Amino acid sequence: TIRDKDPNLTPAPVPHRGSLHYCEEEQAEALAEHLEVQFSAQITADPHTRCFRNRWFETLKFHPGHPLNTDVTVNEVWKLIRDASIRKAPGPDLIPTLILKLLPISGLTILTKLINYVLKLLHFPVPWKMATVIMIPKPSKPQHLPGNRRPISLLPSMAKVAEKIILNRMLPLMQAIIPEHQYGYQPEISTTQAILQLLEYGCRHFRNKHPPRVIFLDLNKAFDTVDHPTLINTLENAGFPESWTKLLVSYLSNRKFKVRIGNHLSSTKSMSTGVPQGSRIGPYLFLLHSSGIPAPMDRNSTFQTYVDDVMLGTHGRGADRRLQLHLDRIRTWATDRNISINPQKSQAIALRTRRNPPAPQWGAQRIAYMNKITYLGIDMVKSLSKLPHLQRVRKKAPTLSRVCRALNFAANPTTALHLYKQLVRPTLEYAVAALRPLPITYGRRYRSAHLNQVKRLLGIPIRSPKGPLTNELRLDDPLTRLQT
Repeated sequence: TIRDKDPNLTPAPVPHRGSLHYCEEEQAEALAEHLEVQFSAQITADPHTRCFRNRWFETLKFHPGHPLNTDVTVNEVWKLIRDASIRKAPGPDLIPTLILKLLPISGLTILTKLINYVLKLLHFPVPWKMATVIMIPKPSKPQHLPGNRRPISLLPSMAKVAEKIILNRMLPLMQAIIPEHQYGYQPEISTTQAILQLLEYGCRHFRNKHPPRVIFLDLNKAFDTVDHPTLINTLENAGFPESWTKLLVSYLSNRKFKVRIGNHLSSTKSMSTGVPQGSRIGPYLFLLHSSGIPAPMDRNSTFQTYVDDVMLGTHGRGADRRLQLHLDRIRTWATDRNISINPQKSQAIALRTRRNPPAPQWGAQRIAYMNKITYLGIDMVKSLSKLPHLQRVRKKAPTLSRVCRALNFAANPTTALHLYKQLVRPTLEYAVAALRPLPITYGRRYRSAHLNQVKRLLGIPIRSPKGPLTNELRLDDPLTRLQT
């Protein structure tokens, strides 16, 4: 059949244990078994360290601990429920957010008491640790391979409210541990700041006699392979309060999940490692888990992380030697913390050089230098030219306009402009600060990438003049927005 010939068509057969699974029920079970293996510890630390961490993790489960302040009020719970989006899919309890919004004062009081008991007893309820996992295909990759699908956990609605309250109280303690080079999940910081920091470093030392070498490390299945005893050991070493640590032990222990494909659910599986993707606390737990990554201290090096994206750069005399030294330190740390880094998916680039220097080593493998790399959604070349990123913007534009035309099946001009402002323009303006200053020729291409999509959405001929278009439609000129 056609489905067998093209693995990208949906539904795609899922290979598992030597056979292909076509029906949704079999696919759900196959993917659940795959995730159960994926949610298992990849132990690389020495046995003595592993044994010590496991013993302390089990001890904390039965350690009495000091109760936390039970200061959660009905008003606080109601505000969180009121501000929650009703578009979020419900978890295994099948209770949508809309039902919580309709709770009477007596129901809110009971929920508030439950959350206060969580803080008092340092125990996260078992039903709240059950998740329904949906598999989101990764773009531009064959869907028939289980490893090319991203697991997203749908959690119980009441558990998400409790997580928000717990996170609000733990966040100041977490921020004291998260290092300054971590840009992910930080207030008022986005990928744009991380990209600009990299470009600023490259431009500042571009004319150096020994220009920068930059390496981008790929953490393999970062969220799914967080070893719980290692995470708790990291918190203990950082001086995290014991009561909050015990609550996190309860939050992480004995988590279960089911995979949903269509209307079918798999059997219940265990999640022995990892943090649930889709939870509020999960991303911050990963930031804490990776907070001890060694950063270079010399003035000729730069280092930054954006969640699980690690960037390491160095320049000047002896750059190759220093780069290898930093990589060896990171490798030693990753081995001790049971973190897997894939050198085959890692990237390296040497700015301005015509001939690439010797490739740095990661254990027995090498991280090859490339002429073009992709970092946080932008393309970067040796010359730091803006053209590759501009070409990426122009390539995305037609696909976006086709999607918007499909959404605007009634061909309503008002809806078309609304889709452009809400979908097309924000996507095309991603990391737009990296394009400043833009040469005149590139500016024309950038402006055309925007206005051509407006013409397609409104059914205007592509070759019609662009000058009066922005005035007639009362749109901000793309180049004007670029400079502001």
